[in-house]
Amino acid sequence: VTVCTLSSMTSCNGWNTSVVAVTLSASEEGGSIASTNYQLDGGAWTVYAGPFTVSDEGVHTLVFNSTDTAGNREADKTVTFRIDAVAPVTHASLSGSTGSNGWNTSVVSVTLSATDDVSGVANTYYTVDGVQQTYTGPFTVGDGVHVIKFWSVDSAGNVEDNTSAANTVAVKQDTVMPTISWSSNSMPNSAGWDNHSVLVHFSATTGVSGLASLTEDQVLTTSGAATGSVTDGAGRTASVTTPMFMIDTVAPLISGA
Repeated sequence: VTVCTLSSMTSCNGWNTSVVAVTLSASEEGGSIASTNYQLDGGAWTVYAGPFTVSDEGVHTLVFNSTDTAGNREADKTVTFRIDAVAPVTHASLSGSTGSNGWNTSVVSVTLSATDDVSGVANTYYTVDGVQQTYTGPFTVGDGVHVIKFWSVDSAGNVEDNTSAANTVAVKQDTVMPTISWSSNSMPNSAGWDNHSVLVHFSATTGVSGLASLTEDQVLTTSGAATGSVTDGAGRTASVTTPMFMIDTVAPLISGA
């Protein structure tokens, strides 16, 4: 009678996550064993000389038997075992409209895809700014700067490392267009004229990407209009032009007859 003992780190669903050591033990009541033989995965029959290891990933079939000194051969016995020692690999893809400085100017959709060629992917997980979720399909984030970490677990229980740079993406999203407005110290008379220079001040609002540039205050000393523009951190611009200011700072002259 031959008994097979497998020594390994058995994890989930009958999968082994490390090298499997195989020990065959044979006994014969009232006699002795001449030899023990085994065949791994349909290969050549091998005389068992002591414990051996199997490290290749996948599903393995071990057939074994023993023969006693009287020539009696034991019926073949079969043991199946599975090895998957490698964690799955997960990739992230982002879709959205890109602006400047790494900013996205539309809602970003995050898609995670995982592969595991042996036991298969069991689950994929992710965190957005430290809050963990189970991945069930593409997801979005709000405006702001977000750190997304992601990883998968295979059916053998191997857990992918989510601390590596390959498993981390930063998403910068600002969907708010910049706006610009103006104000002035114009105080025209009833005819619409200012008798002093006009100071035009520009103000702007932006989303989370912030202000990159804004037209400085303009002083008009002659009739005309002022134009200002704003650019946000994502590279989007907006502009405004004031109405025409009529300016006359020269007093009239009175001449004698």
